[in-house]
Amino acid sequence: MKTYKTGAKIGNKNALKNKWVIMKNSTRDGKEEYQVSNDIVGKRTVSYDFDNFEDAKECLKDIRIAEKGCN
Repeated sequence: MKTYKTGAKIGNKNALKNKWVIMKNSTRDGKEEYQVSNDIVGKRTVSYDFDNFEDAKECLKDIRIAEKGCN
């Protein structure tokens, strides 16, 4: 599993909001998928699956825009 985006920097007061990551995985049938999730495996509470990296990046961008509106 490869993580494309890292979590929040140490000391960041918005750390809970900034842990969104894109992870590259292989499905059981050997296809690649990209997951946008709110933390690493074992700590995440939600994830969105995509067949390609561009769609995953767009989802992550939309999440970050939405979070900025919540501040």
